[in-house]
Amino acid sequence: MNELLDKWLSHLSAVENVSPHTIRAYGSDVRKFIDHIERQSGGDVRPDFITMRHVRRYLGTLVKTDNFNRTQPVARKTKARTLSSLRTFFRWLVEEGVLADSPAESIDSPRVDKKLPDVPTVADIGTALSDSVSAGENETERTRNDALLEVLYGSGLRVSEAVGLNLRAVDLKQGWLRVTGKGSKQRTVPIGVKERDALKKWLVVRDEYRTDQSGQALFLGKRGKRLNQREAYTIVNRRLAAAGLSRGAHPHALRHAFATHMLENGADLMSIKELLGHSSLSTTQVYTRVTRDHLKQVYARHPRAAASEDGTRHR
Repeated sequence: MNELLDKWLSHLSAVENVSPHTIRAYGSDVRKFIDHIERQSGGDVRPDFITMRHVRRYLGTLVKTDNFNRTQPVARKTKARTLSSLRTFFRWLVEEGVLADSPAESIDSPRVDKKLPDVPTVADIGTALSDSVSAGENETERTRNDALLEVLYGSGLRVSEAVGLNLRAVDLKQGWLRVTGKGSKQRTVPIGVKERDALKKWLVVRDEYRTDQSGQALFLGKRGKRLNQREAYTIVNRRLAAAGLSRGAHPHALRHAFATHMLENGADLMSIKELLGHSSLSTTQVYTRVTRDHLKQVYARHPRAAASEDGTRHR
C-alpha cells in the first residue's frame, strides 16, 4: 500500500496547480490511515482488503491530545479533511484500475462550519497599494508588486493562478485574463481599470528582470525566473501587514475581499462563482455570511432600527 501511496504522491507532484502543502497534507493523512489498518491487520494489506467499514471506524478513532495528555475527538474539520484525502487517493486507485470501487466514496463528510479570515476593506487595500507601505522596494519591485496585488484583488485570482499567468494570457486591449484554475480548468475574467494600468506599468519594466529562463511568465522574480507562490505570499503578507492587518495578511484574503466587495455592491452569486472558478455554488455561498454582517451595519442607520434615548427601540 505504501508503494502505491508514494506513486500517487509522485503523480500529484506532476499535476499543475497542486501545491506542495496540499501534497504533504494528503500524504500525511493517507499514510496514517494505512499504518492504522496494517497495525490492526498485523501486516501489509492489499487495497481491495479495505472496506467502507474500515474507513468509517478509522475516522471514529481520530483523537488529539491536550497539554495534560488527555485525549479527545478531533474536530469535524479534521475528520472532513482526512476523508477528503482518502477519497482522492482511492479515486486515483480506481482510475489506475487497482480498485473497482472506492471504499470512501459513499461516506458522508462531517458538516463543517465554513469560516472566512478577516477580509481586508477597500481602504486596507488602498493602503497596501500606497507609496507609504512600499518604501523599502525599488521602482521595478514596487511596480511588479502593485500589479500582483491588483491582479489578486481586481480579478479574484488564487495565488497559484496569478503566478501561473503567461504574457499571452493577458489581453489589455480587450481587458481580459485567461486563467488556468484547479484541475487545469480554463476561465476568462475581466481586468479592471486600475488593474490594467498596473499591468501596463509592469510590462514596461518587466525586461529589467527578464533572463533566458523567464519564458512567457508574466510575473518574474529578481533572478528572472517565474515568481513562485512563496515569493508572492511574502510580498502580499508584507504589504497587508504594513497596511495594518494583523490577521488575514495573505494572498487568499485578497480573493475573499474581491468576492465580498462584489456582493456588497450588488453582484449575484452565480456571476461571482464563475469569476472565482468555483465548481460548486455552495463554495461561493460562504461569502454571504460576511455580507449579512455588512447589511446589519447598513440597516442600523435606519430610523426604525435605532434605539431611542431611553434605551427602547422605535416601533
